[in-house]
Amino acid sequence: MPFTPTRIYLGRVGGKILKKKLILSHHTDLSFWKGIKNKIIDGTVFVCQLGSGLLADKIISYTMDYAQNSYYLKLFLKKVKQIYPPIKSENKSNPKLTKKINQAIEGKKYVIGFCGRIAKQKGIELLVRSIKLLDKKLGKNNYVILMAGPMRVIGENYYEYLQNKYPKILRSKFVFLDNIERAELNNFYKKIDLLVLPSDDILESFGWVQIEAMMGGAPCVATNLPGMRVPIKETKMGELFENKNMVDLANKISLVLNRGKKFYQRRSKNNLNKFNYKKSIGEYEKIFREN
Repeated sequence: MPFTPTRIYLGRVGGKILKKKLILSHHTDLSFWKGIKNKIIDGTVFVCQLGSGLLADKIISYTMDYAQNSYYLKLFLKKVKQIYPPIKSENKSNPKLTKKINQAIEGKKYVIGFCGRIAKQKGIELLVRSIKLLDKKLGKNNYVILMAGPMRVIGENYYEYLQNKYPKILRSKFVFLDNIERAELNNFYKKIDLLVLPSDDILESFGWVQIEAMMGGAPCVATNLPGMRVPIKETKMGELFENKNMVDLANKISLVLNRGKKFYQRRSKNNLNKFNYKKSIGEYEKIFREN
């Protein structure tokens, strides 16, 4: 059956009628972007979310930082429990991908990586606009930016928008690797000097790729937004920049690259152990077993 928020909500109502415990796992708030169509869709989904929140026994949020700043979760904070997402490092080799990356980074002193959908809320345009600043700080021909993630996103034409607006910059500085299987991402993380996550919207509630990159040895530069800032604050393996601040983004990228990967690997020590796959699964199971 096709997905609809109403069908999911009715399923949750049915569960309560049958006296079943209802546990919600909240991934992200709605963005409420401009436009009548967006408003109608987001409004309908929010009504269903609101009803689900009222019926829920527990609501799982990746972080309390995000929950306390969420217009939705703030309504139900007494029901909210923090459980970090169940992230584990996988290391499936892909010689073809590795060869492609090696060709792209050949002769470059610095390799900057981005991992995620090529989508509006990811803040990629800010990264593109920061190129002139990065040229001055890093050297015009000293670096490359590898983009790992789907270039075609359902309902968006953001990749085409970037190509049309910044064709010269994208050709000279960016290499689009398209989608990479999650099990093979470590081939990518091991080749980059840092991962940048410039998302600027509440649709980004955590940023799993930060932890994956850290597990692969790469520090991160991410936006100082609720939820997103938690991986760097907890591990110390990277730097945060002010949302939509192009100058601060370029400064933090330069800072991390000049300090080097080993500096952040030493500083993180064992803090990455806070993000433990088995522990997260165990916490979910504990809630399911509770009366």
